[in-house]
Amino acid sequence: GARLTMTPPRIRASVAAALMLALLVPTSAAQTSRTTASAFLARHPGAWKVRADPVTRRPSFLYGGRIPLGGQPSDDGGWEQFARTVVDLEPELFGLPSDELSLRGVEHLHLAAHGTSDKVAVVFDQVVHGIPVRHASVSVLFDAASGDVLALDTTAVPGAARAVAPPRSTLT
Repeated sequence: GARLTMTPPRIRASVAAALMLALLVPTSAAQTSRTTASAFLARHPGAWKVRADPVTRRPSFLYGGRIPLGGQPSDDGGWEQFARTVVDLEPELFGLPSDELSLRGVEHLHLAAHGTSDKVAVVFDQVVHGIPVRHASVSVLFDAASGDVLALDTTAVPGAARAVAPPRSTLT
């Protein structure tokens, strides 16, 4: 028949410690999310609504407020620079520098004819050491007339550059 054996105490303690750590990680992630969102809201008061990513629990979509940047770009390159500035000014929120972002596009949304103001959306893909990060992007929505930030959306992977070693050169 089957024989019942006792698990050695050191293994039981290791398993218990691993389970405790697993239980603490979501709490820690939730705390980080609240801290990040609170810091953002303290810097940018207003009617902001914050949605968190269900997996990472980090703020992923912020909308409903305004961040005045003091100007309005005259071309797509200016809108891109404005968006990169926003990313660099919010390191806790995005978790990456703007140089990890590759411009996907600048979209001019002509919405004034539909009862709201015209908008400009700047969309980036995250690229680390020349390698695209799957499903990782950052979008910044601006009011086209004022240049104010209206919404931020991110699925970027914070700290991805630390996890990926740069490719080695084949030339020596």
